[in-house]
Amino acid sequence: MPKDQQLYQQRRDEFKRQEEEQREAEELEILKAKMAPILARQKLKDQKQKREELLAQAQRERRQEIKRRRRVIHEEVVEAIARSSTWERGRL
Repeated sequence: MPKDQQLYQQRRDEFKRQEEEQREAEELEILKAKMAPILARQKLKDQKQKREELLAQAQRERRQEIKRRRRVIHEEVVEAIARSSTWERGRL
């Protein structure tokens, strides 16, 4: 193959490669644009789920604290009744 033809072939191959890369980059941008709303919705769903999980955890902790307080109050009342005289127990 003559040198000119070889050089022409190399340049043509390089040009085709650059065109292919450009087309792939454009296709990628189009896909990103199409995926953006989907990804945004998924992110919102993930945030909502995380918020709900944190809320549920806070509610569980609150219920446990309420149970603990009730138990402490009950123990204090039982202890106070046990310390009181029989006359006072009859009034309660």
